[in-house]
Amino acid sequence: MSTSNTSAHIIATGSQDDMDQDGISVSEFVAIIRPHFRKIAALALAGGAIAYGISHLIAPTFTARAVIVSPQQQQNAAAAALASLGNLAGLAGGSSALKSPADQYVSIMQSVTVGNRIIDRFKLMDLYAAKFRVDALNGLSDNVRISTGKKTT
Repeated sequence: MSTSNTSAHIIATGSQDDMDQDGISVSEFVAIIRPHFRKIAALALAGGAIAYGISHLIAPTFTARAVIVSPQQQQNAAAAALASLGNLAGLAGGSSALKSPADQYVSIMQSVTVGNRIIDRFKLMDLYAAKFRVDALNGLSDNVRISTGKKTT
């Protein structure tokens, strides 16, 4: 027999039993799995049901990230004069600890006014079971992180 006739004969008769490269045939694999098919299917379904149940027991965690880009400031003569006062602005009641516009935005976001609006909008008094607004503000500050990014100057 020639090579093409031998391969055609093997395919037609199945004498190689669909051998793959590892030496186990598909029909042998099916013969091994067939008696245990119900157990395997039941275990897979039970595992899926357990994973589904555990996923509902885990408390949901939400993460939000916002990027606030401060507007470019144009330096005119009045702004340059105010900037040169620097330390005197602190004496006049301005905040000398704020070094950049990004720090100003962070302080605005951490203010009590913004916190109160968030508490009212998302009904955090009920969620935190807080009797006083201060308790809700403390709960909000425990769950929120506000910081400047790496590229701020």
